[in-house]
Amino acid sequence: VSTQSTWALTKAQNGCCVCVSMMDGFVLAKSMFHHSINYRSVVIFGEAQPVDDPDEKMKGLEVISEHLLPGRWKEGRAPTESEMISTKVVKINLREVSTKVRNGPPSDDVQDYNLPVWAGIIPLNIAVGSPQDTSNCGPIPKCPSYLKNYTRPNWIRIKKSRYGFVRNLVSSSLMLLLGLLAGHFGVINNFCRILRITSTKLH
Repeated sequence: VSTQSTWALTKAQNGCCVCVSMMDGFVLAKSMFHHSINYRSVVIFGEAQPVDDPDEKMKGLEVISEHLLPGRWKEGRAPTESEMISTKVVKINLREVSTKVRNGPPSDDVQDYNLPVWAGIIPLNIAVGSPQDTSNCGPIPKCPSYLKNYTRPNWIRIKKSRYGFVRNLVSSSLMLLLGLLAGHFGVINNFCRILRITSTKLH
């Protein structure tokens, strides 16, 4: 959140409102009218107050960090005094909380049941990939296990496949063959060039 937004929250005379939503899937019915989205949302109303006490401020940042990345606060360097001054922390005294959830299949009108249209759910998920080292921060030790195996409830971990190169090559070859079937015979030269480049990289 920007400094301006944080300042505005604490200066609101009638309190503040914070909304958070997460999409879980597209819900496709046979009729466009009954298309929907599976989601989870929460709306909170309350009074925002700046956290000025240094200890409370530091504890608030630690709680946020440990919620997102358990174990990171103990490993990383703690914020300096100047960094704490430039960081704003806001607490909200809750006055009212409202949640809403939509989860389930589509619902069509009976007269549309026999339409030859696919209906169902396309799930949406947050995926976690493998940690990637950087060369911008000096010497980097081995990635700790709490980051290497990082995940969160309902998140999907992406496993790096050793066959990814082969899969991409096969996919490219199929696309080229489809081009041939469509009459684009000029792609033969491109296909041969890709094979030469691939062979060079393998050697």
